[in-house]
Parts: sequence; structure tokens; C-alpha cells
Amino acid sequence: MKDYLELGQIVNTHGLTGLLKVMPWTSRVGDILSFDHIYVGKAKKKYEIKNAQIHKNSVLLELADVKSIDDADKLKNEIIYMSRDFMPELEKDSFYMADLIGLTAYLPDGKKLGVVKDVLETGANEVLEIVGEDAKEYFVPFIKSCVCDVDIDGGCVSITPLEGLFQDEV
Repeated sequence: MKDYLELGQIVNTHGLTGLLKVMPWTSRVGDILSFDHIYVGKAKKKYEIKNAQIHKNSVLLELADVKSIDDADKLKNEIIYMSRDFMPELEKDSFYMADLIGLTAYLPDGKKLGVVKDVLETGANEVLEIVGEDAKEYFVPFIKSCVCDVDIDGGCVSITPLEGLFQDEV
């Protein structure tokens, strides 16, 4: 499992004082408001959160070391993370969608379909983006009738494609 979970992306600045506009990638936006710090970018630099508020469909963050629009501009397009240790406790047999990335996807006959590259949010339900060994991409809705079993510890997910979804291709 990953030590850090992606929370969203800094998409812009807001105002002239260094506020950051963040597009959250979580349905639990309130969690971001409760954190006292976040990690930013590939280097996972830790920043103290001075203030956070929901603004339309985004979150505005005021970070302690970001004091001007110039400081904020340097962080645009960076991903924000939180250490798994600070994330809310999950119920038994639950997982974060980010934990699916990297799992090997198998079909009911045991044939390897590929590896989960990403989890896309579509509004109705999440969709697993799976890349096969031949670099072919498959998109599988994350619904009970398609995703039969998720074994995070075992590193695999069992997929039963909907009829006609891609059965001629695998």
C-alpha cells in the first residue's frame, strides 16, 4: 500500500495573497478541511495549513510558507497528498480507491487482463483504467457486477466484464 494518498491538485491561485485553489479528488472534501498539514509535489514537501475553506467545487488553502502570489504560482499543477497515517480510519474490508492502482486484474478464467493504471471518477461510478501487457487500455466500471473481488494484500482484482464490453478483444 502507498504511504501517501493523493487528495487533489493545485489548479490555480486565488487572490494576491498566496491562496491556492485545489480541485479535490475525494468525495470526502471535509477531510481536507480537518488536516493541519499536507504534502505537496513529488518530493512530498510538508506544508502547514493555516486556513482551508470550501469555495464552489474546490478548496481554498492558505499555507504557512506561501505568502505571495509568486510563491503560490510555483505550486500550480502540483498534486497534494496526505500521509496514510493521518487519514480517517476505514471500516473493515474497506480501502481507498488509490489502493487499486497497481493491482493486477484477472478475468474469471484466470487470464491476466492487465494492471490497474488509474481510477477515474465519472459521476455515476468510478471506472478502472487497466493497461494490458500489449499496452491496450480497458475501461471497467467499478460496480459489483464487474468487479467481483478486490484483494489489496494479494495485489489483485477479479474482473467480470459486462457482456459486449470488450469480450472480443481479450
